[in-house]
Amino acid sequence: MNGRSDRTYNLEVFGGTFWMAAWLFTVGYLGLSVWEAILALIAWPYFLGVHFR
Repeated sequence: MNGRSDRTYNLEVFGGTFWMAAWLFTVGYLGLSVWEAILALIAWPYFLGVHFR
C-alpha cells in the first residue's frame, strides 16, 4: 500500500438534506403560512426577493 486511502464519499446525499434544512429555515424566518410554504417549494427565490426588497 502506498498510504493513500481509496475511500470515496458521495456528497449527493447531503445536497437534498441541506436544501430541505435551508427551505425549512426560510419558511420559519419569513413567517410563511402553510399555503405560502407549499408554494415556496416552487417559488423559493420569489419569497426571498419580496422579503428583502
